[in-house]
Amino acid sequence: MNKYTSYIVVVCVALCLLKKYTFAEIPEHNVIKSIPKSILEKSSEQKNYTYEFPFYDKSFDVISYKEINGTYRKWSYHIFGKETQKVDGIFSSIEIIRAYRDFAVKKGGEILWEQGNGGRLSFMIPKPDGDKTWCHVSARNGYYELDIVEKESVKKKASPSIRKMRKKLDIKGRITIYSILFDFDKYDSKKESEKPLQEIADLLLNYPGLKIEIQGHTDNQGQEDYNLTLSQKRAETVRLYLIGLGVDSLRLTARGYGAAMPVAANNTREGRAKNRRVVLVERPEATQ
Repeated sequence: MNKYTSYIVVVCVALCLLKKYTFAEIPEHNVIKSIPKSILEKSSEQKNYTYEFPFYDKSFDVISYKEINGTYRKWSYHIFGKETQKVDGIFSSIEIIRAYRDFAVKKGGEILWEQGNGGRLSFMIPKPDGDKTWCHVSARNGYYELDIVEKESVKKKASPSIRKMRKKLDIKGRITIYSILFDFDKYDSKKESEKPLQEIADLLLNYPGLKIEIQGHTDNQGQEDYNLTLSQKRAETVRLYLIGLGVDSLRLTARGYGAAMPVAANNTREGRAKNRRVVLVERPEATQ
């Protein structure tokens, strides 16, 4: 290899590394992902950007445009195929648009507009904090682009009750909650449990380093194995509810203990009521 060839190789490697580094600066969206086996071609980001999203105005039967302000991110992908034929998975523009339409509906989103020939789609997905994520998909066979705009969520200041919960965890490592209620012999939470569940979610969202084990406990009425299963299902119900409110699933574990850890005697109604509880325990790997 001569000196000139070596120089070319070095430059090419440097450019490849630079390209890889640039892509790493713009990770995939945390909710709206690429289609499996897609290859990223390029990505970009602009803050304080205004994007005009097309939507179908039913009142006037026309396509209108809505200006959305926020952080704009763009990803361009291609999918390997042979002679515009699908080799493995989704490839055609119609399939790409259908995949994102189905995804938006599954996430409780709203389809704003879809081009007749299946080449473009605009949709909106609500976020747990009440805000919205807007996405426009442009597709042709083997290639598509995602244009996503969303406002950066403003972190709410922790309320006094949330700070009190955090302090109790710091001191005792656990919080016992009696206000998460279930019907007798059931594991679906009652409607009146929504407020304490929202408070737990707010706690976790305000302290992103916090990881917890959700413990389910019962009284000793019934068979031991049955109570163990029931408490596990109740703990998992709480976990899934918190995930639905935007808490990362990796921060939550659920475990049922049945009647194995009573805090009061089970021979009175009051004692049994105290033993039926949900406990949040800070996991050792949590960070401040």
